[in-house]
Amino acid sequence: MNKTALGRPKDHQKREAILATAQRLFWEQGWDYVSTEAIAKAAGVSKVTIFNAFGSKIGLVEALIERAGQRFEDALADDAAQGTVAEQLNQLGQSLLPILLSEEIISLEAILTPLAHRHPSLVEKLNSEGPGKTLRLLSDRLSAIFDRLCID
Repeated sequence: MNKTALGRPKDHQKREAILATAQRLFWEQGWDYVSTEAIAKAAGVSKVTIFNAFGSKIGLVEALIERAGQRFEDALADDAAQGTVAEQLNQLGQSLLPILLSEEIISLEAILTPLAHRHPSLVEKLNSEGPGKTLRLLSDRLSAIFDRLCID
């Protein structure tokens, strides 16, 4: 039996536009001062689209956290590093540092800081999708580098 999703197909570009717009507005104006209506207008979508995709402003922030976590996961997934241990560690650092210093990550931290005490679930989400996940992936990646060292 062929199962197909009901409703309109998900539009990745629209989702990214909403997330980028929300992050920019939250950073510029503060989470408390940005309405979903303002995000919808700036992103060129309806409020209904935002609520269907994210459920709420908290859902938007959770999606921003997930997106940032995916950036780190993608950077750490490249297991094709070659060379000496020092070269491999250098490659690893070069893949992570631009993400750590990106406007996306810096602005996300600025958005989350004032929300943390009011929305502890966001702190949990950040720890599971952000630093916690990144540390687990980094540990796996470092283990792989050193395992190759022991094999060679």
